Amino acid sequence: MQSWLMGVGVLTVGLLFGLMMLSQSNNNNDHFVAVESSPLATRLIVETKIDPTPVQLTKTTEPKISGSTRTIEPTAFQPTNTIEPILSPTQERFRGFIAFETKRDGNLEIYLMDPYGSIIDNLSKSSSDDVSPSWSPGCDFLALHSYREDNIDIYMMEISSGFVQRITYDPAVDWYPSWSPDGRFIAFGSNRTGDYDIYLYDTVTGKQFPLIELPGVDGQAMWSPDSKQVIFQRYISKEYGYDIFVINADGSNLRRLISHPGHDRTPAWSPDGRYIVFVSDPNHDPKSGEDVNYDLFLLDLSTGEERNLTNSEANERDPSWSPDGRLIIFEATYDGNWELYRIKPDGTDLFRLTNNPAPDWGAAWCIP
Repeated sequence: MQSWLMGVGVLTVGLLFGLMMLSQSNNNNDHFVAVESSPLATRLIVETKIDPTPVQLTKTTEPKISGSTRTIEPTAFQPTNTIEPILSPTQERFRGFIAFETKRDGNLEIYLMDPYGSIIDNLSKSSSDDVSPSWSPGCDFLALHSYREDNIDIYMMEISSGFVQRITYDPAVDWYPSWSPDGRFIAFGSNRTGDYDIYLYDTVTGKQFPLIELPGVDGQAMWSPDSKQVIFQRYISKEYGYDIFVINADGSNLRRLISHPGHDRTPAWSPDGRYIVFVSDPNHDPKSGEDVNYDLFLLDLSTGEERNLTNSEANERDPSWSPDGRLIIFEATYDGNWELYRIKPDGTDLFRLTNNPAPDWGAAWCIP
C-alpha cells in the first residue's frame, strides 16, 4: 500500500505542522534510498464542515538513526499561527494527525489528515508502494514498510523534511512495523526463517532480533502502553484459523489471549491498558473456505467481557486508538469501498473520515 527541493520542503512541512500544533495548544483540548517527491500542496484545508449525523449501520449491507549519508535527529515543530476546524457547540474537539495509506495516486502512498477527514498532505510522493504507517512518540517520524529498491523492507520517514531512510536490508519480507510507546523498539513481521515471525529493531543500536520464532504465521504486532508486552495475531493451522496472542517484550510468557472458532485478528491495546480492540468473525468455520465477515470487537481485560461494536454485514478491519483513548479508528466497506471511520469505544458516534473512489487503509493517529 522528481527530486526534493529540500530547503522548500523542510520549511513547508515544518510550517504546516506548526500551524496544526498551535491550534491544538490554543484549544487545550510491509543503504541509502533516494526520496521521490513533488512540491507540497499549496493549500491547506483549515475549515472542516462536519455532518453531525452518525453513520447508521444495518444488517443489510529519543532515537538517533544513522543513515548512509546523514543522521536523523528528532526535530521540534515551531507553531506560528492558529488553525481550528468549524465545530458546532455540541461536537467534541479532537487533536492530532492521522496518517493512512491510500491508492489515490495509483500506487499506495502515505497521506496525512486531521481528525475530521481534511487532507493535509501526501507524505510519500513515491512511485513505490508505502504501507502501514506507525508513529514515533512525539510524531517526529513514521515507520512504514515499502517496496522501494525491489524488496519489502522497513523504512523511517522524518516528517519535517520528508527524508526517508531504509532500516532493514534482509532479502526476506519485512513489513507492518509498530513503534513502541517508549520509542526504543520497532516490532515488525518477517519471513526470514520461512515462517512469518515477529522481530524487533532497536532504534538506538540498530540491532535486529527475533521476538518469537515458532511454526505458524505471526504478524500485526502492537505494543502495550508501557512497552512491556506485544500483542499480535497468530495463524497455526486451517483448523484453528487466527487467534490473538501476547508475549513479553523480552520474549517470555507467550500466551493465547483471544480465541474463537472463527478468525480473531489485528488487535490493538487501548492507551490506558484496559481494553483490546480487534476484529473477529467468531462463528466462522476456518475450514469452510467461505469469505470472512469481520466485525469490530472490544475486550475488557479487567472483566473478560467482549462486545461487538459494529455488528454489520460489511467488513471492518485494522482498528487502532486515538492517543487519548476516546476514539477507535478503522477501515470498513459500508458503501462497498474501503474507507476510514472512527467510533467511540462504546459503539456510538460512528463518523466517516474518508470518501474517495480509491481505497483508504491502515490509519494511525498521533498527538504531538
